[in-house]
Amino acid sequence: MKNNTSKEKSCISYNLKNPVLTNRMYILQKSELEKRWDPSWYVYLQSIQGFKYKKVELKHLLIENPQYGANEIGISRETNTEPRYIRITDINEFGELENVLGKTAENIEEKYFLQENDLLLARSGNTVGKSYLYKKMAYECFLQVT
Repeated sequence: MKNNTSKEKSCISYNLKNPVLTNRMYILQKSELEKRWDPSWYVYLQSIQGFKYKKVELKHLLIENPQYGANEIGISRETNTEPRYIRITDINEFGELENVLGKTAENIEEKYFLQENDLLLARSGNTVGKSYLYKKMAYECFLQVT
């Protein structure tokens, strides 16, 4: 590996062993290699640069800071007038809340009750990224921590 530097650009060149795939070229800036580099990632980055709308990080779209859900034990919900404990398993693969009676909890702090358009995101486990956009219901809902 050789490290070539100049006042204008810094690049890294690699001596490749044969056989080298022909008709393949990737031109990158050193800064693009710092976090992650693979051809698929580079193609993705190129594809999002041409979007009609600018890319904005989620944290800049939030009205308030994210919070974890309640850490309460779920108990059987007897009627749909009791607050519903929304668990990640209650959300299907289409981002819809399953139409079941579900669970509730004995003690629910006010800060855990959901508001219209709250965005719920799974942050761990096999369901990382699973999401649900809460819409007002006939009963109150709150979120379980996952």
